Amino acid sequence: MKRASKAPTTKKKPAAPRNSRAKTNGSRARATSPALEAYLTLLEEIWADVHPLIGAVTLSALFRSAARRLAPAHPCVATLQVPVEGVDREKVRSSLGKSTPDESAAALRDLVRDLLTLFESIAGPVIVRLLLPKIVRAETVA
Repeated sequence: MKRASKAPTTKKKPAAPRNSRAKTNGSRARATSPALEAYLTLLEEIWADVHPLIGAVTLSALFRSAARRLAPAHPCVATLQVPVEGVDREKVRSSLGKSTPDESAAALRDLVRDLLTLFESIAGPVIVRLLLPKIVRAETVA
């Protein structure tokens, strides 16, 4: 019997990235942090939990109001827009501009705290109690 000859195999090394930023869908990937991701998730959860209670238009207006109030301390939230369709993680990221992940996380933390104050004034402790476990989870990551 003849043995089948094996072609010599060479292992290819993975190509080194050309620059430190990976590209995704033709655009540069944004730097992130666990805290920023936790607050982005929290904003999505706030929308999902609160919009059935007070409505999408009202909730969108509260997001804009909180962002406008925080703009002097956190300029990166000045352009934050949350449409009535809900929180879009990538739109929130792009509205944060060129701020660092830590600056963005701090801005979103303060945004959430301001939203809690607004929710408390509208509905008493009902909404705050609903969101509190999720807020605690996000803040333990940060």
